[in-house]
Amino acid sequence: MRKFSIVFMAILFAVSMAWGATSNPEARKWFEKAHAAEQSKDFRAAAAYYSKAISLDPSFWEAYYNRGNAYRILGQFHKALKDFSEAISLNPDCVQAYNNRGYVFEQLGQYQSALKDFAEAIKRAPENADIFLNRGSVYEKTGQGRSAFEDYTRAIALDPENPKFYFARGRIEAKIGRVRKAIEDYTEAIGLDPEYTDAYYNRGTLYARTGQLEKALSDYTKAMELDPEKEEAHFNVGVILGKLGRYEEAVEAFTRAVELDAEDEKAYMGRGYCLAMMGKHRDAIKDYTKAIALDPTDADAYLNRGISYRKIGNKRAFVADYRKAASLGSKQARAYLRSEGIGWGGASE
Repeated sequence: MRKFSIVFMAILFAVSMAWGATSNPEARKWFEKAHAAEQSKDFRAAAAYYSKAISLDPSFWEAYYNRGNAYRILGQFHKALKDFSEAISLNPDCVQAYNNRGYVFEQLGQYQSALKDFAEAIKRAPENADIFLNRGSVYEKTGQGRSAFEDYTRAIALDPENPKFYFARGRIEAKIGRVRKAIEDYTEAIGLDPEYTDAYYNRGTLYARTGQLEKALSDYTKAMELDPEKEEAHFNVGVILGKLGRYEEAVEAFTRAVELDAEDEKAYMGRGYCLAMMGKHRDAIKDYTKAIALDPTDADAYLNRGISYRKIGNKRAFVADYRKAASLGSKQARAYLRSEGIGWGGASE
């Protein structure tokens, strides 16, 4: 089955400025028009209007900064990078420009440049907890777990009421094997924000990994209630219910998972397994067949379908599936076929 995964959190960035210092009234007019377009989520128009303001006042650093934000949202990172750099050249103390350029560098995979920008932002605003969170995320992506942990801890010290900081530290603690501490941080995040879907999901993942199935089920169910479209939560509820022997409920959870993601091969596998455990082998065969269509290299899908074929008396299909599973590396299928003197065409028969 699919391994339970930890959800990552997006970096935080500074928003555009609603004001700008320029002595040119026409430039100000276009700036205000651009900001209104941003408020309406029309970022292409906003970028065009900021360009008008810049053409009228090339020293209008706020216009460069805001246009950079518009380009960032549009995913035009190289243009955003150029604008944030221009804003910094015109105003070297613009903390937001360093922070947001750091974000753009991160998106472009230029992690050292991102770290340098976040360091510059921290130098100018050492009490800004969000920047420590942002730098921590880059440290985390580059495998510098200890530095990430220190930045997240510093963010918590600066703003102990922000659940995102506990969430971030919980994630890094989980990565370095400090599961109990990670659970404590996710619990703190949930205490500060009882509707923090990803905190429930990640805590549920840790409970599942440590065999605390009832607690995992409770957290995944809560995540599912808060975000009914979160396919992973439905899938994991199905897995836990299956492990607890609550197969009918598990089938319902897996059914919702495949409704949300018809290409989730493992969800068909999970539902097929639960149907088989309920004695509904013909229905199980349909799900295993769907799983095989999605991933023809999944030995377990052939193995499980073979078992269900055997249960309904279709020996030919059973042997064919076991031979296929054996050719894909299934030790269980190979052991059975050897005991029956049946080959599977593999090099290690």
